[in-house]
Amino acid sequence: MHSEYPYLSDNDIKSRFKRLLIWLMTRLRNVTFIAVSERAGKLIEKSSGQLCHVLPNALPDEGKQRKSFSSVPNSCRLYSVCRLSEEKNIYLALDIIKKVSLHSPKINIVYHIYGEGPLKCNISNKLDQLGLQDVVSLKGWCKNPGFLAPEYDFYLSTSKFEGFGLSILSALRGGNIAIITDVGELARNLSNGSSCFVIEDNAMKASKTVLRALSMPADRLDAIQENGRRVYISKYGYSNYINKLGNIYRELLI
Repeated sequence: MHSEYPYLSDNDIKSRFKRLLIWLMTRLRNVTFIAVSERAGKLIEKSSGQLCHVLPNALPDEGKQRKSFSSVPNSCRLYSVCRLSEEKNIYLALDIIKKVSLHSPKINIVYHIYGEGPLKCNISNKLDQLGLQDVVSLKGWCKNPGFLAPEYDFYLSTSKFEGFGLSILSALRGGNIAIITDVGELARNLSNGSSCFVIEDNAMKASKTVLRALSMPADRLDAIQENGRRVYISKYGYSNYINKLGNIYRELLI
C-alpha cells in the first residue's frame, strides 16, 4: 500500500468500501501488505487484521545536483513538480508567492510549476488574476525531475496530504532546500529549520517562513542543504531500500 491518502481513515462510503476490499483480500488469499509509512501501516493493520511491513520509498542517486549556496548564491528560484489537482493546493503556493512579492519587491522571486492536471486552466487564470505572469510559469510535464535541481534553489510543496513525497525527496537528493507543509511520511523525518522549512496552510504565515528562508545567509543555507541531502542518503537511498526489501523477503520465506 503506497499512500496515506484519506481512504485509509475517512468514513465516507468510498473509503469504507476500499478498506473492505483490503479486508477481503486477506480472506481470499495469502496477502502481504507493505506500506511506505508507519502511519499507513497501522491503518492497514487495523483494516486487514494482519501485520503490515513498512518500507519507505527510495530514489536512486541519479540526476544532477545544485552546488552549495556558498559557491552559487541564492537567486530565489523556487519550483514544484506535481499533479495540478485539488490535493496539491497550488492556490496556496500562488498566494504565498504574491505576498512575498508584495512584501519584498526587491526580491526577484521566480516560481516554476511542472505538471499537468484538471486544475491547469484554473491555476493559469488565478496567476493572471494575481498579476504573477512575470513571476510564475506553468512549465508542463517534466519527464525527469532529477535533472532540474541546478536550475533552482528551493522546492515548494503546499500539499494538503501526501502519499510519500517522491518529488520532495528528488529535490533533497539534488541539493534543493525543501519548503513543505507538514504532511506525509517524508515530512516526519525532516526537521524544520534544520533539514527543511515547514509552512502552515495559511498564506500569511507561510509567506513569512518563505521570506525567512530566502533571506538566510549562504552558510546557513549550506547547512540546511547538506542536512536535507543527508536525510535522503541515510533513510531513502537505494542501497538501504534493497537491503530492507531483502530482509522482508527473507522473513516471508521462513
